[in-house]
Amino acid sequence: MVTLSTPLILRAASMAQTAHAGQTRKYTPLPYTAHTTEVADLIATRSWATENDVAIGHGHDIKEDCDKAIYTRDFLARELNPAVADGIGMLTNPSKDHPELTRAQRKAMDREHIAELPANIQAIKLIDRCCNLGNLLRDPVPVDFMVLYLEESKALYRVLTKGVALDPEMAQRFQSTVAALQKKIQLAQNSGEITH
Repeated sequence: MVTLSTPLILRAASMAQTAHAGQTRKYTPLPYTAHTTEVADLIATRSWATENDVAIGHGHDIKEDCDKAIYTRDFLARELNPAVADGIGMLTNPSKDHPELTRAQRKAMDREHIAELPANIQAIKLIDRCCNLGNLLRDPVPVDFMVLYLEESKALYRVLTKGVALDPEMAQRFQSTVAALQKKIQLAQNSGEITH
C-alpha cells in the first residue's frame, strides 16, 4: 500500500483540485475531484502500485478536461515528474482531438490506443472505469446513458488484458459492478423509469 501523504502525491492532489476547480461530476453536484481522489485512493491500495501511479490517478483527467495550454507535458513533468507526466499523457484519450468523429468512432480510437499501454496504466484505467461504473450505480443517471456506457465499458475491458492480468481482483470488481449495473438497468426498464 502506498502512503498518500508523500510530497509528490500531495502535489498531484493539489494540482487536480486547482485544475478541476468549478467542475462537477456528470449528473451530480459533487466536485469533479471526488472522482480523481477516489481513483487515486483506490490505486494506493493495490499491491502493484507505486507513488507515481497514485499521482497519475489524481491527474488522470487533467489533460482531457482542463486547460491544455496550462497543463502541458512539460508543466506536468516540472511540477510532478516526467514519469507521472507521461502516465497522465497515456491516459488522455486521443479522440479528444477529433470532435468531428462520431462517439462510436472516438471510442474505437481510444480503445486502440489503450490496448497498447503498459500494464500499470491499463490497471489505472480499469480502476477509473470501476469507479465510474460505481457512480452509475449510486447516482440518478438516465437509463439510456447507463446502457450506452455499460456497453462501452465492456468493449474497453476486452482490451485491458495487461491491466486485468496485473490486477485480477480489480477485474473481478469490474465484473461484479457490471452485473449490478445490468440489474439496475433491467429494473429501470421494467418499471418504465427514466433515471433510476
